[in-house]
Amino acid sequence: LAVLRLIRDTFAKKDIDRDFYKNAVWNDIYKECTAQAVAAVVIDKAAEIEDMIAPEVFEEWVDYASGVMYYGENILYAQEKLTELFEKNGIALAVLKGAAAAYNYPEPLNRNMGDIDFLVEREDFDMAYELLLENGYTLAYPLDNTDYHITLKKDDMMYELHSEPAGIAHGAAGDTVRALFRGACKRAVKTEINGYSFYMLPRLQNGLVLLLHIVKHIDEGLGLRQICDWGAFVCLLYTSPSPRDTERCRMP
Repeated sequence: LAVLRLIRDTFAKKDIDRDFYKNAVWNDIYKECTAQAVAAVVIDKAAEIEDMIAPEVFEEWVDYASGVMYYGENILYAQEKLTELFEKNGIALAVLKGAAAAYNYPEPLNRNMGDIDFLVEREDFDMAYELLLENGYTLAYPLDNTDYHITLKKDDMMYELHSEPAGIAHGAAGDTVRALFRGACKRAVKTEINGYSFYMLPRLQNGLVLLLHIVKHIDEGLGLRQICDWGAFVCLLYTSPSPRDTERCRMP
């Protein structure tokens, strides 16, 4: 419950209730936050009551959060280089999850980031793949690719090239969702985090990617990071909405 309260207070920008945490076991709270990949997300709220946390626990917490932010900067740098490469070659792309999810957070770099997942139009997929190979990206798992994505690596970074987001079902329902992504990369919006530029899908498609990610993880164990991604998206949508994009997010 303490972890959920820290998350709530972070996104709602609420003053922290010291009385609620007076009997808290902070080492357990920190361990659960790291297990759920939200320790950096709530670090600023935890810092407001640093005097209630054992110094060694808080120091480890700060070190963990610093590592998340440092790696996030590396991701953004590599992602910007990827973006520049694709722009130079006239291929539209958009980031899936990762920075596109972090963008919605109060402090984007506090969200854990891993691989760089990005989407291209299906008709551009082969050309994008060849472009990556020509520019030093190599297959990460030659036998572990699917009909909709290929995993590559470069300079210790992992990249997933997608022709569609993961988690779309087969059949008529899946085809309806696929249709919503057709042409979406060409309508992607260029934005930035900490001065690093990248392309995000329109809000409807960006939200659908987050929901598909939740569905994908339900069977194997849904984590708080996936829930936080969706909550951050909704919070930003209805606190700083674009009227056109808000309307586009209302499914029929």
